[in-house]
This record gives sequence, structure tokens and C-alpha cells, in this order.
Amino acid sequence: LYYYSKKKFNVKYKLVSLKTAINLIISEKTIFFSTVVISLYTTTNTVILGFFADTREVGYYTTSQSFLNIVSTIITVPLSNALYPFVGKAFSESKERGMDVIKKITPIVSYITFAASLSILFLSPFLIKLVYGHKFDASVPALQIISFLPFIIGISNILGIQLMLNLGLDKLFFKTTFIASIIGFVLNFFMSKYY
Repeated sequence: LYYYSKKKFNVKYKLVSLKTAINLIISEKTIFFSTVVISLYTTTNTVILGFFADTREVGYYTTSQSFLNIVSTIITVPLSNALYPFVGKAFSESKERGMDVIKKITPIVSYITFAASLSILFLSPFLIKLVYGHKFDASVPALQIISFLPFIIGISNILGIQLMLNLGLDKLFFKTTFIASIIGFVLNFFMSKYY
């Protein structure tokens, strides 16, 4: 990818100073901290579960989570990366043009991610056996429980990253992700302990 972009688009890479990098993080701190918060509440699930469950149960959960990461890498990440410049360009032309694009891509993303989630829900026994083997059959219920994450992430990406950030609602985006992360963190403790 590096060599392709360099050759095809004559992209020139240069080392930037630490001061420039820090200034960029400071100027875009709301988006930076939003991604930090999202990473924190999505990666602490396993740690919190480890306080209440034995290593075998944590292993089954991480198996289902890692399978969803594979699905995310194949479906939601490419969709997000492909759409963001397209949506951003539309919003740079006008708010109305941007909203039109959002209205057009929302059903497409919804259908793709919903179909993926539904497939995971019903095919999880087969998928777990195919990828991890029959010794991980106990991961199936955990995968079925979290099977609709691709759909939720897809909608979240449209409403949060594609829409809110392009409308300059960075602070509201951070506030939303921060509140959701606290709720998620509390629910993680409660559900890990009792369920």
C-alpha cells in the first residue's frame, strides 16, 4: 500500500517534529479523546470479566470477541474507511449534499451489517467450529449474545463518525461516547458478576 500510493499518487512522506504531532493532538483533542474512550470501554470487557469468571470462561468470551474482530476487519472497518472521505467531500460542498449522501448510505450500511449480524447469530455454531475447532463450542452462546455488534457499530459509525464529526459536533460526539462508556463500564461489572 505504501509503495502503491507513493508510485500512483506521488505521495511524499516526511518526518514531522514531536511538537507538530503534539499540536495536532491538542487541536483535535476532542476526536482524539473520543477514540481513546471508545478503545477503553471496548477493551476493558475482558479485564472486568476476568475479575468474576475463571480463565476458561474468559477464554470462551475472548474467542467470540476475536471472531467479531475478524468480521469487523472484513466489513465495518472497510465500509467506514471507504465512506468517510466520500461523506466528508459531500459535506464540504454543502450540508444538504452531505445529508443526502448520509440518507443514501444509511440503508446500505444497515442492510450489510444487519445481514452480517444475523448470519453470525444463526451460523455461530458452524463458524466457531470452522475457525477454532469443536473444543471452543462453549464460545457459541457468547458469540450469539454479541452477534449484533457489527450492526450496532455500523449505525454508530454512520451517526457518530460520518454525520456528527462532519457537522462539527465533536464535543457532542465526545460527550455521547463518554456517557456510553461509563454506562458500558458499569454494566460490564454488573453483568460479569451476575450473568
